[in-house]
Amino acid sequence: MRFGGGAGHGRAKNEVGFMIVAERVLTWRSVKGRDHEQANDKCVLVAVPAVNAVELPGDFRPRRGLGQHFLRWDRIADQLLEALAPGPDEQLVEIGPGLGALSDRLAPRCRRLELVELDSRLAAVLEQRYAEQPQVRVHCADALSIDFASLVPAGTRMRLVGNLPYNISTPLLFRFLQWLPQIQDMHFMLQTEVAQRLAAPPGDRNYGRLSVAIRCHCQVQKLFGVPPQAFSPRPKVHSTVLRLVPLAVPLVDAALAGPFQQVLRLAFGQRRKTLRNALRPLLGDDGFSQLGIDGDCRAGVLDPQDYVAISRLVQALGEASA
Repeated sequence: MRFGGGAGHGRAKNEVGFMIVAERVLTWRSVKGRDHEQANDKCVLVAVPAVNAVELPGDFRPRRGLGQHFLRWDRIADQLLEALAPGPDEQLVEIGPGLGALSDRLAPRCRRLELVELDSRLAAVLEQRYAEQPQVRVHCADALSIDFASLVPAGTRMRLVGNLPYNISTPLLFRFLQWLPQIQDMHFMLQTEVAQRLAAPPGDRNYGRLSVAIRCHCQVQKLFGVPPQAFSPRPKVHSTVLRLVPLAVPLVDAALAGPFQQVLRLAFGQRRKTLRNALRPLLGDDGFSQLGIDGDCRAGVLDPQDYVAISRLVQALGEASA
């Protein structure tokens, strides 16, 4: 997924479309009435100006392998800008700027804006677009390999924002954990299924390894949903914008990271087993009695703090046997 506008897809820069607003339905309808999804509830038509977009070659085509779906609703970019509320002294890093719909809004409002774009075609266009704005730098790089800490001056904290490609969102989130001391907060648009897993509480069917791992390091807050019709080409899934704020003191430090990942891998890799059986290779038969945790429950009901306690015991048992 990428932030961007519709100029590269045959839409005039100032064209006005229509958004159908219903109780729980948001549907795009073009000026000519095409591409219309009928809503079952009572709905009204609201004029929506198209996103201002960069000029692209006429033969430009989104690359499905890169998860390119360009934002075309101004109000979504405006909502994200409002949620971010960037300050004039802040360092922002945007992942997947696409056609610059959000970048245009961020550039005049922060000290520095670093754009990380994998598609060399878009990176070249963005470099030309922001050539006269020295506070904006474009990096044609893979978010899975770039050193994010190197993008901002030493001793400063960055704010991350982006529309994360659905196929790499989970490994990216785990990767960002290593830079949490240098991160002020993160605002990401994610596939709703992934967002639900991140925000799910214990006992929820979406609660899992990702939920525990992220919530041991960050506070997670759902902000707003984004329908498929807000993008071009239209994805097959809905999106959700989340805010992640690093905890002042993470529940898992570097020394505990190894045992913690072992525990999560065994616990959630065998969800139908009781934790006593799933974690027996690490805790033996007496571990849960030492912890005061019910070993006959399953992985999806324990709080993140419980998994930290289990991991500390696993660490201690490992040190004792060394």
